Order: sequence, then C-alpha cells, then structure tokens
Amino acid sequence: MRGVEAQALALRDRLRELNDELDSLRERRELIVPWGDFEFPLLVVAANALGVINQTLQTLITAAAIREGLDVAGFVLNHPRPA
Repeated sequence: MRGVEAQALALRDRLRELNDELDSLRERRELIVPWGDFEFPLLVVAANALGVINQTLQTLITAAAIREGLDVAGFVLNHPRPA
C-alpha cells in the first residue's frame, strides 16, 4: 500500500504544480495547450475575437506536434468579458 500512497502524493503534488501554471496562464489570458499523455481528446477553447481562426490552427498544429494522432473533441468560442 505504501507504493500506492507515494504515487498518490506525487500525483497530488504534480497537480498542484500544474494548477499554479494554469493560473499563471489564465492571468495572462493565453491559450493553453495540454502536454503529457493523458489520452483525452483535445477541446480547444478560444476567445471569439479577431484572429481566432489563426490562433486555433496554431493550437492544433502545436498539439499535433506534441502528440501524433491526437483526437479533437471540438472547439468552443468563448465570449470573454472586457478587462
């Protein structure tokens, strides 16, 4: 059971690190591209603004470079509030 507990603690610590990184990206309002091998399909969320098509294509190109054969679940055009 110790091995499972150690893995759970390591996973918890890594999730906290990822959450901190995501908070930093959210503050800068950048697109987020997941990394790692989570085996989940990609859901692209982008601001519904000028340049969204280019940003979305760049996200897909980057994601494909990270993992070949990545499934795309869909796209969400977000309507952000003015800062």
